[in-house]
Amino acid sequence: MQKRYLLIVIIGLFAFSLWGVIHTLEVNAPQTTNSGAQPPVDVPGAPAPIQNNQIMVDNLVQGQIITSPLKITGKATGNWYFEGVFPVSITDLNGNVVATGQAQAQSSWTTADYVPFATDIPFDTNSMKSGNGPTYGYVILKNSNPSGDPQFDKSLSIKVQW
Repeated sequence: MQKRYLLIVIIGLFAFSLWGVIHTLEVNAPQTTNSGAQPPVDVPGAPAPIQNNQIMVDNLVQGQIITSPLKITGKATGNWYFEGVFPVSITDLNGNVVATGQAQAQSSWTTADYVPFATDIPFDTNSMKSGNGPTYGYVILKNSNPSGDPQFDKSLSIKVQW
């Protein structure tokens, strides 16, 4: 009877050790997905797109002078969208919101792949001037986060001038 208990304990310890080794290998393995989403590829000679690993803006560069309506195009992974849209805002340097809009998916957003988006955001340039020089602010693209949980918030900020 004691031999059976000893055998069961040894088998249990072996199984637990094997699980620990496998778990450690999985945790330390490089993360890959089968979603098909690939980071955007840079085109030689073109201005570098503004991007992070989940969103890329095609037609804005840092410090660009913007005019109304601001047209923005690019692509974002499907998890940036909810119901095919995500919010975009224009703020001054102090974070005061000057204008808001929504980027609209140009194809099915229910994918982990990159989905093209577009938006036109009108804003009043007269109320935004400060003195004689240019006024600076930000274009902020945020992911849709229907949960409202701040840990899932993502954004891309582009400094612009008008």
